[in-house]
Amino acid sequence: MNYELLATCMLVLMAVALLGALVAVVWATTTALRKRSGGVPRQENHVPLRRIVAGVAAGTLLIGVLSFLLGSSETIVVNGRTYDDGLWLRAADMFIVTAGVLLVVGAVAYAYSELRGGASGRRSVKINKSKREGA
Repeated sequence: MNYELLATCMLVLMAVALLGALVAVVWATTTALRKRSGGVPRQENHVPLRRIVAGVAAGTLLIGVLSFLLGSSETIVVNGRTYDDGLWLRAADMFIVTAGVLLVVGAVAYAYSELRGGASGRRSVKINKSKREGA
């Protein structure tokens, strides 16, 4: 088997996937900003959107920085090859730890949301039927 050709194909596929992801992020961001035309509103339906956006961005950045600083730069051996570059070892550790932490945070947030009634509106909300029928 031609492993060099396989490795080249994998690298090209990785580069195309990365480029596609970057294009999707730029497109989604510009589309969202154009629709809002004034940035993120302060509140919508009594939900503090700016605080949520700022909190998620700050939390993700904080988790990334902490996991990089606390990451291991210990030399590893994979398939007989030694990897000893501390920067890349810490960067790899950062991505792995950050992804794991964000998955756990997402699962906890989902569980908390479901315990409170969920986003589908299953909470007990009193509706004034006389106003609804008259409208």
